[in-house]
Amino acid sequence: MSLTKVSFSMLNGAPVSPLDFGAVGDGTIAGGGTDDTAALQAFINYCRDNNVSGYVPNNDYSYRITSSLVTQHNASFAVLLIDFNNAKIIADFDSSAAIIVTGGAADQTLLNVNLGPSTARAMNASYSNADSLSHGISVTNTIVKITGLITSFKGHGYLHFDTASNSNTSEWNLTIGTCNFGAYFRGDVASNNLSVCQARFKIQNCAAYGFFAETNCTIRAWTAWIYAENNCQSDTTVAGVTVQRSVGNTWWIYSEQANAANEIDFSAANNTENLISTARNNKDNILLSSGNQVLFGGLFVGPFKYTGNGTSWTPSLGGSTTNPTFTGLTSSGYWTRVGNIIYAAFTISWTAATGGSGNLRIGNFPAAATLATVPGTIVLNNINTPASTVSVAFEGVNNGANYGSPICTLDTGASTNILTSDLQAGAASLTGSCWFFV
Repeated sequence: MSLTKVSFSMLNGAPVSPLDFGAVGDGTIAGGGTDDTAALQAFINYCRDNNVSGYVPNNDYSYRITSSLVTQHNASFAVLLIDFNNAKIIADFDSSAAIIVTGGAADQTLLNVNLGPSTARAMNASYSNADSLSHGISVTNTIVKITGLITSFKGHGYLHFDTASNSNTSEWNLTIGTCNFGAYFRGDVASNNLSVCQARFKIQNCAAYGFFAETNCTIRAWTAWIYAENNCQSDTTVAGVTVQRSVGNTWWIYSEQANAANEIDFSAANNTENLISTARNNKDNILLSSGNQVLFGGLFVGPFKYTGNGTSWTPSLGGSTTNPTFTGLTSSGYWTRVGNIIYAAFTISWTAATGGSGNLRIGNFPAAATLATVPGTIVLNNINTPASTVSVAFEGVNNGANYGSPICTLDTGASTNILTSDLQAGAASLTGSCWFFV
């Protein structure tokens, strides 16, 4: 049992609890129970004004509030630390945020928050009541560290609203579910107010965006982990994860939205020098502006052996002058699109090949290239070829008469030109990948 100030005559060093200020903790999801707003606010104020840590008992307590709790700093800008201990905070109102975090340059730390509205104030299943004033946490002009759970708000699960203020070096580790928006970041582009932050969000079942950072919010030098699944429930025109202004960030993103137009959208011109890692590599709906790098499953977007779940296509194989005759020919491929780049992988095999002349050509690619040069890498398996270096043509990705000059590499590491006359008489297979602009 934890010691409290009241129970032990305000002993020095004992943790401060809302129960010391009259909180009852008998709130219900239906909206009944004692109104603990005043007691919780007095608890927060005491922690703030006396520079002591606060601890909220759980033990199945649920604290009903009927207006926002505010964690604003006092004039001394003392560090504020409150552990909510996953005790349920039930917001029985829908005109503002459940918790408003504001203040100045000192750190505020809110650990293990557990925020949700009463039943009458909650986001309904049809997502038709999207009151943007009803949300979980609002942060303005303060450095924060916030961890916990936010769910069922009609507005934003988490709203960072920042105008000409500073929240640099903040940290978030939040799970958000069944809100209108998930994590929603706003700001003032002139203030450079969201630099060198760490973000970890798990966001599911929201009506619109899972994670959204608007163009007036400059995100710079972040390390961010975003898991966004089954969002865009009522607005299928948006992406699960959308960032409109970011520079020099490292993102790890898993985005799987069944109904979304796009999984990840970094297409705004203000997104530059970002490194984006994603476990999703099966759709052509990741939008990028120039100056960004993407990794699929730990592989840089660029020439790579791509064997994941992509959009299927059937590659063809032939000679540039006359086609050889194949016995038992089978071919399959996958492709995906990132911005204006097509990534395609293929596997072609046969039991015997005779005749034909000219360079070997892989054709029937899913789109035509728009640039004169088509860079790429081909990984060749089980092909009997000479160790010489000349170009290999890619039919179907040409721009006019130019078929590009990709490098072909045998599985032995040798560069080579593949001629139809070099095909061995027996069974063989060809696997590889390439990328090109469209």
